[in-house]
Amino acid sequence: MHQPTLKVAHIVRQFHPGVGGLEKFVMSLVQAQRQAGVNARVISLNRLFHQHHTPSLPQNEIINGIEVKRIGYQGSYKYPIAPGVLFAIKDADIVHVHGIDFFFDYLSATRWFHHKPMVVSTHGGFFHTQFAARLKRLYFRTISRWAMRGYGRVLAISNGDFSTFRKICDPERLLLVENGVDIDKFANAAAPRLTRNLLFIGRFSDNKRLDRLLDTFAQLCQHHDGYHLDIAGRDWDHNLSRLRRQISALGLQQSVKIHIGLSDQAMIELIQHNSFITSASEYEGFGQTLVEGMAAGLIPIASDIDSFKRVVDKAGLGLTVDFSRSDGALRIHQYIEQCLAKPTSPRQKAIQAAQQFSFTQCSNTIIRVYLDLINRHDMPLNNKMLN
Repeated sequence: MHQPTLKVAHIVRQFHPGVGGLEKFVMSLVQAQRQAGVNARVISLNRLFHQHHTPSLPQNEIINGIEVKRIGYQGSYKYPIAPGVLFAIKDADIVHVHGIDFFFDYLSATRWFHHKPMVVSTHGGFFHTQFAARLKRLYFRTISRWAMRGYGRVLAISNGDFSTFRKICDPERLLLVENGVDIDKFANAAAPRLTRNLLFIGRFSDNKRLDRLLDTFAQLCQHHDGYHLDIAGRDWDHNLSRLRRQISALGLQQSVKIHIGLSDQAMIELIQHNSFITSASEYEGFGQTLVEGMAAGLIPIASDIDSFKRVVDKAGLGLTVDFSRSDGALRIHQYIEQCLAKPTSPRQKAIQAAQQFSFTQCSNTIIRVYLDLINRHDMPLNNKMLN
């Protein structure tokens, strides 16, 4: 008799064609799980945030071989209300929620109805910015603590998240499972010899602190007129117009270029002109973009937040710096000068360092979490992929 495969429904607010670290992570995780024999699919919202004049996305779609079901929502993008998720998970063996949001709360509150074993990945919680910080902390200690009881396993994606979520989660259910990264997508794409070109990749959200990045870059250009900064991503929190005004006010029109909505191929072509991956973000759950950049041969120069420090320390390469300090630009300039003195070895070291963040181990660990949770190690999976 044919044994049924493990059916996993991944719940995430935004997915392709949305662009961001979380969207990329879920895409890669689902692809890896499908290769291992898991019937993994995605449930997401039917509109992209901050794109109010575009039509709703298709309700059902196949993207890179992945079944995607989209549901409607009401309310703010900060807490989109989408009760239709209950009907979308009917045939799932496991529900895997990504992020601490409406889905996390609602699926816990309705577990008496759907009876699904559930796993949640933390992805930084909702502490990416200081907006309503006191209210967030209160919500976290009350509603989130209560909702956490509905999840059989809680996967902290970083040491920082592990420390945060251990305050509201039983230790036997909380696991540290750091994000894997797709290290093949931009592999070895960076400029063959080091340049003074820096690249930012990501959404233009408030927590990315692109304002600080531009201020520091303007000071960096005072040390050498050969620096260039590419900013690649998608508008978020209505910051694009502010960025353009700031670039003009700082006189950086010839040194900074903004790129919106690039395809992977166009991104590779952009990376080919760059040597450093940079971010002034004030909060990140992990630091996925830094690792993707390293896989391309880009050297990380990033803010000194815990998640970036861990990536840089683990890689043994790169610089973390406080972008709010007046000496930040000088430290960056001195570091780049050191790298330029040995123009090929840092690039190769970055590529080598990225290998330790490969997605395979992350995916396999999560699959084993599923099997332990439902006590079904007899499920027919691709054991070669799991080894």
